Amino acid sequence: MRASLTFAHRTDEKPYTYVGEPPAGVPQSRGEYRSHAVRIENARPFAERLSLDVEAIALVRRATAVRDFWDEAQTLALGHPETAQLVKEVSGASRVVVFDHTLRRRQEGAADRAAHLPRQPASRAHVDQTIASGSQRVRDIMGKQADALLAGRAPSSTCGAPLPTPRATGRWPWAMPAAPTPAT
Repeated sequence: MRASLTFAHRTDEKPYTYVGEPPAGVPQSRGEYRSHAVRIENARPFAERLSLDVEAIALVRRATAVRDFWDEAQTLALGHPETAQLVKEVSGASRVVVFDHTLRRRQEGAADRAAHLPRQPASRAHVDQTIASGSQRVRDIMGKQADALLAGRAPSSTCGAPLPTPRATGRWPWAMPAAPTPAT
């Protein structure tokens, strides 16, 4: 299957987007973005060949006690502990902290982190953390424990649950595209 995804276009200016409030006088984001046709493939048939150490992805089938992923209270109470345990088992981590929970349902016209709305999913291809921003997120989330944690390994992971019929529901499924190919 092919789909159109939006990627940053290389320019002389480095693109950025502030997730929180930007510094005074600084725009929320900067960059030029273009759509590219990419191949989207179901990785389930070859999931057992994927490795965190090689492809940096693992697909794991796991039962959950969560019955309604759109129910924030249920997801926080049940899903977050399940996710932490899953990441520990798959990665070998000794400690996992779940943060930045996102419901993958875009509300058109709504700003990210608007009052009384869930955090909006990203609308373009991106990496969640750079080396600098990843270290800063550890400091933001872990406070006084951050320096000790950053003296060792403190990787960041993204976990997601499959969503049925994304086109019909307006939900935004999580996807990892292959390399962008020229649009035809």
